[in-house]
Amino acid sequence: MGRPALTAITASAAALAYAACVGLDPEGRATPDSAARAGESFSLETGTGRLACTLIFEGGCCWISAAAGTGTGMALAGLRAIEGAAIAKGCKRVGFQTIRRGLVRRAKSIGYGITRSVGRGVILEKQLA
Repeated sequence: MGRPALTAITASAAALAYAACVGLDPEGRATPDSAARAGESFSLETGTGRLACTLIFEGGCCWISAAAGTGTGMALAGLRAIEGAAIAKGCKRVGFQTIRRGLVRRAKSIGYGITRSVGRGVILEKQLA
């Protein structure tokens, strides 16, 4: 089964999705607008939910600036779709920071590992094949 595909959206649309996540930045710096304008924004729609994410492709890494979803199973579906986009851009790894323990658990289940602590949370990264 292939990875689900991301669709480009505006930074404004992404910022609207991130408004529900205010206060979840481990360092307490990012706003919905600053996170959405940090890179390229995308959406993912599956039969079980929707996700918005903003990605920064730089130096062989895809950094997830922000992501917010609704529905069921969107964390794993989103990470898989992001990995596909990262590979298409020539990236060798994907990384993000979070304070959400459930997201850490889910990401670890598909190969992400904690690389360090940051603010109130952690940074996770995965090497891509």
